[in-house]
Amino acid sequence: VCAWLRNMAGNIVEQTRALHEDVERLEQSAVEFLLEEPKTYKESVNQSHKVAQVLDLINTKTDRLIEIYKDVDNSRKDGIAAISGDGDALFSEFYSKLRDVKDYHRRFPGIPISDPATISSQIHGSADVQFSAEECHGKYLDLHRFHDMYNNLPWIKGNPVDYFEYLARAFSFDESLSGKGKRYLEYLRELYEYTTDLTKRAQPLNDLEDTLRSFNREFDVLWENGQRNSETKPLDTTVEDTVDVERNIPRTYCLDCLRQFAKPSVFNGHLSGKKHKKSVQRSKPLEKETFLLEYKLQRLGELLQDQIASTKIHVETKLSRRYEDIAADLDDDDAEVLSDSDTDEEEEMTRRCITNYPVGWDGKPIPYWLYKLHGLGIEYKCEICGNTSYWGRRNFERHFQEYRHTFGMKCLGIPNTKHFNDITNINDALALWEKVKVDQANTGWNPEENEEFEDAEGNVMIKKTYLDLKRQGLAK
Repeated sequence: VCAWLRNMAGNIVEQTRALHEDVERLEQSAVEFLLEEPKTYKESVNQSHKVAQVLDLINTKTDRLIEIYKDVDNSRKDGIAAISGDGDALFSEFYSKLRDVKDYHRRFPGIPISDPATISSQIHGSADVQFSAEECHGKYLDLHRFHDMYNNLPWIKGNPVDYFEYLARAFSFDESLSGKGKRYLEYLRELYEYTTDLTKRAQPLNDLEDTLRSFNREFDVLWENGQRNSETKPLDTTVEDTVDVERNIPRTYCLDCLRQFAKPSVFNGHLSGKKHKKSVQRSKPLEKETFLLEYKLQRLGELLQDQIASTKIHVETKLSRRYEDIAADLDDDDAEVLSDSDTDEEEEMTRRCITNYPVGWDGKPIPYWLYKLHGLGIEYKCEICGNTSYWGRRNFERHFQEYRHTFGMKCLGIPNTKHFNDITNINDALALWEKVKVDQANTGWNPEENEEFEDAEGNVMIKKTYLDLKRQGLAK
């Protein structure tokens, strides 16, 4: 495309032609990208991102074309009329345009003509898209953080689930598995934010915005028909089981009040009490948003069912394989490489001597340099958690928000706030808590310094000054 024609006189007809040409070139680029046969999952995701970026450029240019063809300001009509004159007007218009072209090139000599290949070079694919090591370019889901949040929900704390079982219920939300409360809603919000972000990164060709709008419309219909009911129902006192197998929580646990009851009869009596009814009323404003997020997450789980299934297989493989099998596969794959270098051989022997050596996303032991980089051989002990050992700085930092550490702080009578991060000694935690309480008391309300009085003349002063002046008869 001749760039000077676009910048020269702003001819609307030339702009229209140039936009059509750009759209055709972009379509050709999309075809070229689709004809490439990706050999790996990473290349497949990169191909999808390239095509999605081309489609975004096509949509931008077609939107501009639609505006031109609507011709709200009659600029297109005037442009066509200007180049379709008759008689002397036709030649005068031609020479006028020719003079403008010569003047433009006289001012800006040596303007290069754009190369059609430059369009493809502007498409970067997934180069700017970030995936975690666990996600493996969008092949798997990394839900470890949400697994910890789920196990720390009030009604799950006593019966935590492992990561494999959590994958089976992370996107399953029927009425029997629904929860309540602000913490549960916050968990749903963060899980929904991660899921939509992963869908954009792993499936860029999916029109996620339109899909989410359709989910909202479907949910509105279900909500109007009253198909979602959060009312807590009384228990059958003849049932001997004390734990709900589907939900993995006690049957006598009230999700509205976040309380555990000893017997079904006491639980049934609580449902008719004033406190329970007030708790139900307080949770009503959050009820619709909770059900909406559950519905949208369940539908997004259907879009990501391949990734979820792959993640389950991946996790199950890591849990079921022995270290000896993993090491044997590694020996078969890297036999030539290990025989070429004495250093690699020494590292392999070091890995064999380490107990519970970590594995990567492919089920094979991670490289030794990565093991050293993340400090997975460094042991961190936490006295508050009962002298539990944590390997690696990342696991150590994550454990401060986990149930074991939170429970230990609760037993000490200390709130688990950010003040106590990196504090693992019980005496240090108690000393810091005393200091925090003193600081809070000093910054609290002090009537002698903060309480103000106003005399009859309208003068405002602190309490001590007012009382002194009043005793002297100087203030009324």
